[in-house]
Amino acid sequence: MTARCSWATTPELIAYHDQIWGRPTTDDQALFKALSLEIMQGGLSWETVLKKAEDFDSAYDQFDYRKIARYDRYKYQGLLQDSRLIRNRRKIQAIIHNAQVLVDRLAEGETFADYLWDLIDDTKKQSDSNDAMSQKILKAMKKDGFTYIGPATMTAFLEAIGAFNPHQAACDWA
Repeated sequence: MTARCSWATTPELIAYHDQIWGRPTTDDQALFKALSLEIMQGGLSWETVLKKAEDFDSAYDQFDYRKIARYDRYKYQGLLQDSRLIRNRRKIQAIIHNAQVLVDRLAEGETFADYLWDLIDDTKKQSDSNDAMSQKILKAMKKDGFTYIGPATMTAFLEAIGAFNPHQAACDWA
């Protein structure tokens, strides 16, 4: 029998736990999707977000931040009116804004993965705990212009992308 983290209790959560959560990735779209979904999750259950994942992929151009950065008011209004999605104005604005920050911030040829993993690697060297690392990365990303991210969102994001091993000790993935 497979031992998982205690929160992986439904088919959606089990699939997410087994296939995505805690696995390091350098795929820009997967990273931006992880950040965006963590923003969307604020105040909601993770299962609610996962059940809408395919709809988010479709509505947000598979989380290609270069495309999202070019969203105009018509696309924004369409997202607000799409009943398949979480229609929170501030969260939608944050995703679009964060995509624009990435496009403006990244040098020619640099990727979100380059930016993020350089930040993670530098911070790991200076931090004595995952919480301290999370706080330092949060501070740096806010300084760079990212919005709608806080301590809980940042920790969940770093866990999701495998910046550190988030699995419980009894979990087979630990």
